Amino acid sequence: MEYIDKLSILTKALQTSKKVNSFDEPNEPQSSVLAHSLLDCQESFKEVSENLIPKLFIEGASTEELEDALHDIGEELRHVLYHINDAKFYSYLIED
Repeated sequence: MEYIDKLSILTKALQTSKKVNSFDEPNEPQSSVLAHSLLDCQESFKEVSENLIPKLFIEGASTEELEDALHDIGEELRHVLYHINDAKFYSYLIED
């Protein structure tokens, strides 16, 4: 299934949630924001679990290769944090 199809299906499902809709702002429905955030996080989690963490287990990998993998993991985590901050539904995760 293509990203746009997943986004459409997930957005429609989230539109049924009064809790999600309670965070809506003019011209920014949270069902759409949250759907996009979740799908992007899914891609980041997949990248980390399937591609980056396995690099840490490569026998004979140089220190530079390990550090590059750790940096790449950090960048994916930064991307996830962006989406956590962007989705008002998860605002309770953010410390003041």
